[in-house]
Amino acid sequence: MATHRAYILRMKNDAGRFNEAIQSSHVAVGWSKADDLADKTKWEEFKSALRTTYPDDYAANERALGNAAGSLWRFIHDVQPGDYAVVPTPDGFLIAEFEGQAFHEPKGIDTDSGWRRKVKWRTDIARPVPRSHASNELQRRMKARQTCIECTDLMDDIRAAQERGKPLVFTDAILDATRDAVAKCLRSAINDNGLEQVVARLAKASGARNALVQAKNSGLPGDVDVIAFYDLRIGNQESTVKVAYQVKQHDGDSITDEWGIQQLIERMNSDESNVVRGCLVTTARDITEQARNLADENGILVLTEKELVEWVWMVGLQAIGVS
Repeated sequence: MATHRAYILRMKNDAGRFNEAIQSSHVAVGWSKADDLADKTKWEEFKSALRTTYPDDYAANERALGNAAGSLWRFIHDVQPGDYAVVPTPDGFLIAEFEGQAFHEPKGIDTDSGWRRKVKWRTDIARPVPRSHASNELQRRMKARQTCIECTDLMDDIRAAQERGKPLVFTDAILDATRDAVAKCLRSAINDNGLEQVVARLAKASGARNALVQAKNSGLPGDVDVIAFYDLRIGNQESTVKVAYQVKQHDGDSITDEWGIQQLIERMNSDESNVVRGCLVTTARDITEQARNLADENGILVLTEKELVEWVWMVGLQAIGVS
């Protein structure tokens, strides 16, 4: 989308024009009587022709004339093949790519759908993108009264709304906007065993009764960094669940191998540990395929950079004591 422009195109749903245009892969606007506007390539000439054709609407209302002429000028002269249209619907909006030039083909004067453009739909016409998936800026632009207005500055918002699988919420927006910055701090601003301390605090803030950073070279099977204790109650029975965390602080472009997973498995298999679950926490963006398979086979949870940042944000910096 980035190399093309985008426009909000509001089509009225009177006399079935909206559905007819959608089904025929067209977008349509009104002003059926003004059939010679494509030949008017100078702005004042264009406005004059529209005023002459619709004197009752525009002869004494320069503002209304300017708004109508502006929308028509953009639709007829500014829009180019390859540009994008955002078409609001009662339930959301559709996205289309313009094909070819504007042409005049009224489907009867009463329907007033004279100016049309062929489009290729980029969204399923039966399943509009929900408005709740759009940013506030995009929603506000779609509420504008003009029939055709440019929204190229919101191209990223359009793309994000189309790809978003759920309504946009404040916490998701914060995560998207700050993920890289927080990840950078986790990699560079925490030294020595600081990341282990962060994970221990995260575990406690997330429900663990206690979480202890383990001493290095303890001699126990499997070198793990944090042991967290979770109280489990089922009916009138209580027990304590121990979860072992292996912490790996890597550069963002690094990939964590299976060594940490193997350490967790060794500790979980030890008779003296009573660890029932393992979790690998890494600041790397991903782990190797072998490590992923080994984790899946042994029920080990993996938190890479993305999940770790989300954990930090969801718990809250104040709750884990990071300043």
